[in-house]
Amino acid sequence: MMPATVDYPGPIYIRLAKGHDPIVTTDDEPFVIGKAYVTREGDDALIITTGITLGIAQKAADALSARGTETAIIHVPTVKPLDRDTILTYCRKISNIVVIEEGLINGGLGSAVAELIAEANFESPKSFKRIGIPDVFPDIYGSQEDQLKYFDITADNLIASITQAQRILGKAVV
Repeated sequence: MMPATVDYPGPIYIRLAKGHDPIVTTDDEPFVIGKAYVTREGDDALIITTGITLGIAQKAADALSARGTETAIIHVPTVKPLDRDTILTYCRKISNIVVIEEGLINGGLGSAVAELIAEANFESPKSFKRIGIPDVFPDIYGSQEDQLKYFDITADNLIASITQAQRILGKAVV
């Protein structure tokens, strides 16, 4: 990622993880600023994620697949510029959309995707949910894992959100 930032024509904010997170890009599909990466195909639900929540999304998608719900995952390493085309292509064909992020839901990836959906004027209705930190000052201390559990940024919450929306949308869920 760092070499891509050297000649970028504008300000850049980079948030690095602590490490040990899976590498999403490969030499076949290298990192590009403003590009989203489809890491899993599916037609029943769409998870849009950024940062370390990709692992949570993958865990939830595996569990949902075992129940017969095939979930697409789009990983968005750069929120601005946002890969509008990739996100809208998948939102156009999938009705159940959940954004999961480790940051605040207000003003983050979820807000950006909500704006895209609101202005897209899709012909079919969409179910949309944001999972992340609400607009509150955290009142607990602890590890990253503790914070994720406290704010319910978990695979279980993601599965429950997708399952509930599937029921509302009238699609069978096991």
